[in-house]
Amino acid sequence: MTTYFKKSMIVLVLFLAMLPVLAAAETAITPGDFIHSHKLKITLEGAIHSFTLPRFVYEGLIQSQRLDLAVFNSNAEIVPFTVRESTPPTIVNLPEVMIPFYELPPDSRAESLSGVGPLDIYVQTSAGGQIVSITSSGRRDELRERRYILDFSSIEERGEAVRRELRLAMPDITLSARVSVFESRDLRDWRPLLTDAPLLQLQSGGSRLISDRIELPRAPRRYVLLRVQDVDPSFELEGVWYSVTIQTGDFEKDANTAEIEGTPITDGGSPAFEYDTLGAFPISGVNFLLQEPGFHWIRLFSRSEVNGEWRARATMSLSMIMSQDGSVTSNAPTTTNMLEDRFWRIEFDRAFSGAPPVMEIRWRPAEVFFMAQGGGSYALLFGSARRDSLSALQNASFLGSTYAAAAEIGSPIDPAENPLLAPGSAHTSKTPREEAEWQRYLVWGLLVLGGVMLSVMAFKLLKKN
Repeated sequence: MTTYFKKSMIVLVLFLAMLPVLAAAETAITPGDFIHSHKLKITLEGAIHSFTLPRFVYEGLIQSQRLDLAVFNSNAEIVPFTVRESTPPTIVNLPEVMIPFYELPPDSRAESLSGVGPLDIYVQTSAGGQIVSITSSGRRDELRERRYILDFSSIEERGEAVRRELRLAMPDITLSARVSVFESRDLRDWRPLLTDAPLLQLQSGGSRLISDRIELPRAPRRYVLLRVQDVDPSFELEGVWYSVTIQTGDFEKDANTAEIEGTPITDGGSPAFEYDTLGAFPISGVNFLLQEPGFHWIRLFSRSEVNGEWRARATMSLSMIMSQDGSVTSNAPTTTNMLEDRFWRIEFDRAFSGAPPVMEIRWRPAEVFFMAQGGGSYALLFGSARRDSLSALQNASFLGSTYAAAAEIGSPIDPAENPLLAPGSAHTSKTPREEAEWQRYLVWGLLVLGGVMLSVMAFKLLKKN
């Protein structure tokens, strides 16, 4: 074996021995990789603790709650931890059910049904309570009002309903009416269920505004009386359908909301507005609130990075309708699948010159579980652009525990109090993403240099032989 070959083998062995060191340098996580650091107040050393992530943590995240935080002890060592995301509720839209209805003549009412009183009608029902027929001594006249009895006796709701709607089928005419709904168990005693809801069918330019759905505040009793006012004498109700939306899961966490102002975008395309949530919120619902009456269709997009590609999320309608009494009815929010995208965009289907719609988000905070081990104080650090190993740090093995002591997020850590947990020292002159990138480039540069050295040595050996 030649002396040159021996030297080459020594260089090769040394290089191979350096690879674990280089890999460790690539994956090592330190407090300097984070921007924010807060104290954690624990209950018992050595126990599993948990806490819910507050809003200011999400505002400080760069990527997501799965990749962007870690729990350290006072020695700057990462302790076993994991993030348990909140499970979004399941929404189920049950099939629409056709409701039998019967028109009543105007003079069959009692004091315009503004109070409680019997109707001047004769109702024949079956043994199960279903209406068979309705007769009245009155006649239909030319009043701008229609009244109908709806038979709900065969409707049985199952599950916890979050929305109940009546959908009215009407002739294709211009309509700007008001609907009031009353309910009764016996067709004698009535009580109001809903008053003066808007019922619209309007044509504006190339768009149609149809508001034919009436949301009920609760499940109606066996019988419902529907009073439609301010209609044309030719109005005829053609059909009534009832739909129920039920949910399974916890809706209480959706109480976390935030409103974001929009920025107009002039890129030569459709009228558009963009929104920045200023954090990686786990969004479970999105709504856009018009600031003046109108009806529009929009396309919804989102992305996680400022220069990323926009991804289509939904098509939704925006509406703001003023009633005669001054009350406002707006569109319902759309539900998302726990998106953590920071940037959002809406595009209108036609010209829009009003004030930017206000974006309202609902978000569901996660819980962090960690083991208080290693002694000393503990800290939550968050806000990091590291993508290589943060997700691998989490340990879900203790999530099945039936008990976790309560931890509390305290004040930011003073570097003078614990220099080991001082965050952001590597981010003072560069962005977090730039800081993570130069470390990656250094490691790959050393790997390429080692590969070139090995190639040169192999070439010389071959040439010498």
